[in-house]
Amino acid sequence: MLSSLAGGLLRGRFGAIRYGARMGAPLSSPSASASPSAARLAVIHGHLSPTPGSVGSAASGGGVRNFSMWPFSASTTPAGDADAKETAPAPSKSSSRTFSTSSSSSSSSSSSSSSGSPGSSASSAAADAAASLVVDEVMYSGANVAGKMPQYSLIVATACQSKDPPLPIPLPAHMRCDCGEDAFFVTSSHSGDSITFGLADGVGGWRKQGVDPSKFAWRLMGNCEEVAVAEASPSATPLQVLDQAFAKLVQFKEVEAGSSTAVVCRFDRNAGELLAANLGDSGFLVVREGKLHDQSFEQQHYFNAPYQLAVVPGSAVDSIRNTPQDADVYKLQLQPGDVIVVATDGLFDNVFPADIQTVVNSCREGDAPVDASAAAHALCDLAVRVGSNDRARTPFQVNAARYNFRWRGGKQDDVSVMVCVVTSSAPAAAG
Repeated sequence: MLSSLAGGLLRGRFGAIRYGARMGAPLSSPSASASPSAARLAVIHGHLSPTPGSVGSAASGGGVRNFSMWPFSASTTPAGDADAKETAPAPSKSSSRTFSTSSSSSSSSSSSSSSGSPGSSASSAAADAAASLVVDEVMYSGANVAGKMPQYSLIVATACQSKDPPLPIPLPAHMRCDCGEDAFFVTSSHSGDSITFGLADGVGGWRKQGVDPSKFAWRLMGNCEEVAVAEASPSATPLQVLDQAFAKLVQFKEVEAGSSTAVVCRFDRNAGELLAANLGDSGFLVVREGKLHDQSFEQQHYFNAPYQLAVVPGSAVDSIRNTPQDADVYKLQLQPGDVIVVATDGLFDNVFPADIQTVVNSCREGDAPVDASAAAHALCDLAVRVGSNDRARTPFQVNAARYNFRWRGGKQDDVSVMVCVVTSSAPAAAG
């Protein structure tokens, strides 16, 4: 439960967050008395949906709401009897998420399941790593264009798996790889001083309109990469990258229709600072010294209808449309050994943060950094298996119960996971 603090801040388990009114109202200004050390992770601006039917007492300057804090911890008990849950119809809006379920159950388990342990699940997922597609593992290190060695390096590994059967080769021209309706990018700035990376999740409801949701997601991420590479300095924030990428997509009519969520992050190799912009129900979390350190919050208009950027034809007047400025913006100081997990809701709907932490920790040997590739593999595989397990207890099930929807088990979806490990850069060789 969040408790209110002076200065327009709400403190939760993972730091402090400014509160704002529902659905895009302006935010309160931070108090001058608020100490920067009061929060490890600062939400610079954002909009959180209140817990359904739960509004706190009024305070001077506006109402203070009790905000929903999702994802829930593994110890949270859903409202009602989870074993009696049944699947519910999807929300009717054409650009809301499409519900999917499976009658088959997986032999694997997480803390979300009725048997087994997170540790055994992590080992099992890692053993079957070949089931998911590892797209990339890159270490961004070395000197910048000025010949100076930044203080930090970043290892980035990406794994993804589509919920649908593999597409025939060659893939459609707009796809770099088969991530279903998901898309991603990772790139260094022109200067070499920053690394920008992100994920998008195309909204599946567009298929009912004959639109391939992956086209919007891939084009948006491609534009983000172009903007990030073109920046000669590390000053472009993730929000600016997302804003310019979406503006290009709209201005040049690069897609006829579609929408997606998006999360874009930028790591400053000199300052060790992570900036992120998150719109919708993708997101990120940080594991530090084996413990969950911070995480982002999802944005929903209503249950299973996330904030999303959209290109909407005139006939779809009731579709959800957000702007990049609706994104939550985060700022976080990182240190060597920190692990950033960025993922679409295919992971966060099926795997609790505590289990993500356990999987990440299982991919470390001794004092060595976490194996980014192994962690990305294991998390992707675990999410896929839990998604097809109708006996698992999942964040999606817990969240559905809070909104008075009936849901049982995992949620089959495309899964895309990026695991980023912060390291110290090697000192520059003497010339």
